[in-house]
This record gives sequence, C-alpha cells and structure tokens, in this order.
Amino acid sequence: MDRQHTINVSETDVSDNFPQNRFDIVYIPIDDDIRTNIKQHFDRTNELLHSYYMKNERCLVHCAAGVSRSATIVLAYLMKYHHNTLKEAFHYLVEKRPQIWPNEGFMLQLLRYENELIKSREIVLTSEISEASLCTAVSSSNNTKNPIETLEEFKKREQV
Repeated sequence: MDRQHTINVSETDVSDNFPQNRFDIVYIPIDDDIRTNIKQHFDRTNELLHSYYMKNERCLVHCAAGVSRSATIVLAYLMKYHHNTLKEAFHYLVEKRPQIWPNEGFMLQLLRYENELIKSREIVLTSEISEASLCTAVSSSNNTKNPIETLEEFKKREQV
C-alpha cells in the first residue's frame, strides 16, 4: 500500500493519530493570523510538493478548515512550479476548492512572492505591483471582500 503524504500547516500536530507506516506527515505549525509570516515556509513546502509531484505521488496539504493556510501554501506552489500568476493560481484553486479564502496578510505575502518570482523571471506579468501600493491597499481593503477582488483592486491602483 502506498504511503500517504501530508503537509499539516495547522497549529495542532496530529501525527500520532495516524499509523507511521502508512502516513508520511510533515508538520509545520502556522497560526492563521494576518501577522503570521507564512512566506518563510514557501521554500520548504514548495520543494516537498514538487518532489511528490515529480514522483507522481499525491500529497494532502491541510490546516484546520482548508481555507486559508493550506490554500496559501498551494497557491505559492502553483505560482513557483507551474509559472502561474497569483490570479491564475487563485482561479485554478477556486475551481478545485471553492471555499478557499486566504487571510489578507497571507494574500499580501503571496503578492510579494509573485513579485519576487516575476523579478527572477520564473513567472511573467505585464505589469509589476509595487510593495508600497500593496501595503496601502491591504491595510485599507474591506475584510469581507473576496481575496481575488482585492487583488484586482491592487492591480487597478497600479495602472492609474
């Protein structure tokens, strides 16, 4: 029987609840808070996910609700290894899991990460977003908006 790969990005380590011979669980405790630096985990999780992908193995990325933290990790992976923009990755992931809703702090970090990937030419956009405008837009955005709508507002502000 194949081992099940899991990346647990919740605040609770549940590794002991699963048989060690069947589950390969990587636990990365991440608080779902707008001030949490989730970006510091992108390199590690991207490499893990990509190694599973290259071996044609599946991996479950999970948090408490499957809405913010796990979605952010998967979005970062899609941007890095599938050369998607954040908008493209977001739309793709919403098709697979409609309830995703990364918190505003995580969206800001994803936008910064997108800019880093653009600058390293790993993904290409027609226009770059300045970090100052991102900070302003996130701090003034309405918390009830869909994260992709907020992303569109960031991009519109840059075009003006």
